[in-house]
Amino acid sequence: MVERILRLAIILILVLSGCKSRGQGSSGASRSASGFLSPEAPTSSTPIKTFYRAPRGSKIIWYVNGVEVADDVTTLDTSLFKGGDTVTAVVELPNGSKKEIGKVVVSKSIPTIHSLLISPQRPLHGQDVGVVYEASDPDGDKVTLDIDWYINGKKVYTGDKLPGDMIKPGDVITCKARPFDGSLYGSYRASMNSAVVQNTPPKFVSKPGRFDGKVFKMPIVVHDPDGDSVSIKILKAPSGSVVRNDTFFFEYKGDTAAAFPVVIEARDSWGGVAKMNFAIKVKKKKTE
Repeated sequence: MVERILRLAIILILVLSGCKSRGQGSSGASRSASGFLSPEAPTSSTPIKTFYRAPRGSKIIWYVNGVEVADDVTTLDTSLFKGGDTVTAVVELPNGSKKEIGKVVVSKSIPTIHSLLISPQRPLHGQDVGVVYEASDPDGDKVTLDIDWYINGKKVYTGDKLPGDMIKPGDVITCKARPFDGSLYGSYRASMNSAVVQNTPPKFVSKPGRFDGKVFKMPIVVHDPDGDSVSIKILKAPSGSVVRNDTFFFEYKGDTAAAFPVVIEARDSWGGVAKMNFAIKVKKKKTE
């Protein structure tokens, strides 16, 4: 009887000892899980890595803003988070318990301009000049540009487009811009090309001429969009034709029907040329 009691006591001691050991092992495993995240201040374009120690059979679980996004990987890809997100790494132990080993808040990344081209490259006076560009933001934010415009190397304007009334033939236009994502500015980038303002040729806006007795008169009215000075020259006309005081004159001394082709040239100070072609028609006089 005494032997049986002693045997039961020994069994009870072993059971209690085993339970205590298992409890200590679980607590020890939890305490042995430790680590950190790198970098401590990541941006949305920086992968986040974890360095940790934990019992064999443990695994990492990643959370972004409290939502599980990946597990069993030591590096969290940038496609899984953006600026402003909170990233947390948790170790899941073999017994199912979990321990947080690191938490970071992702900083926003600055936007970047990839290409910047002035358009059109051969503008005319009065034609607004803008840019064609490619830009991106790692956080997925909309990117706009702040653009500084230069004419012949001198800064003259800031805005999306350079007004066309500020340019004239021969001007060389360049620009530089910096991207903005709504909260952060990126670095300035110069335009990849320049634009040279082209000359706009003059235009004839004359009304048809008419005879005043035997003299044919036609006012010569020319408009130059650039405001250049314009010279007038007769290229083809009947003998005796002249341009005087911005008026074309021709006196017909015959008495039969006739037609005389006329070509008048207008040339501006940049060499821009316009031509006006018309015909002077003389009807045969009626006989009494």
